[in-house]
Amino acid sequence: MFNSQTFANTFIYILLFILVIILFSVLNKKRIAEECKILRDRWQNPRIYSLLEAFENPRAFWCISAILFLLALFVRVYRLGAVPVGINMDEAMGMVDAKALADYGTDRLGMHMPVHFTGRGYGQMSVLLSYIAVPFIKLFGLNEISVRVPLVIISMLGLTVIFLYVKEFMGKSAGLIVLFLLAINPWHIMQARWALDCNVFPHFVALGIFFYIKVLIKSRSYI
Repeated sequence: MFNSQTFANTFIYILLFILVIILFSVLNKKRIAEECKILRDRWQNPRIYSLLEAFENPRAFWCISAILFLLALFVRVYRLGAVPVGINMDEAMGMVDAKALADYGTDRLGMHMPVHFTGRGYGQMSVLLSYIAVPFIKLFGLNEISVRVPLVIISMLGLTVIFLYVKEFMGKSAGLIVLFLLAINPWHIMQARWALDCNVFPHFVALGIFFYIKVLIKSRSYI
């Protein structure tokens, strides 16, 4: 279990890591920006996307984007409470903790506002997804839908930032291709329907990378 000293040490390590990243960004900003421009120019070569020029039209681009986002959302929410069947044991443990947080501000073992859950009495389990699920459990009760909706939202957010990243650096056509592939990707669909704490990880990594790149381009993005 985390005590105050462990929490303080962890906070210091995270702060130092962030400072190192910021220092690296400042010292290498020009070089990284140049490499991003080279990558963008390479992928925007008209020979690669000559067959997809219609997608560069703003109206067509945003219409197709909206259709693909609706497709992605549909395949993630259709029969959400029934597929996959039943509740995984990690889903159950995380959401019982979320229910306890919603009702009492503690995990199922009585620890107040934990930074890590005690998993099965001997391991540990991350808390982020359970904290995110608290308002949904408060509003809709503890059930299959309220348990899984938070990860659907996080999944769609991760999908969005990857789409925006590819559109920014490789062009609109590449963005639409990647958006379509992610919308129908079985792994991406499955992890959006399964409320496991580890399924949050790739989407927050995508968010971190996206905003890190934005900072290299425009320093005000630090905010």
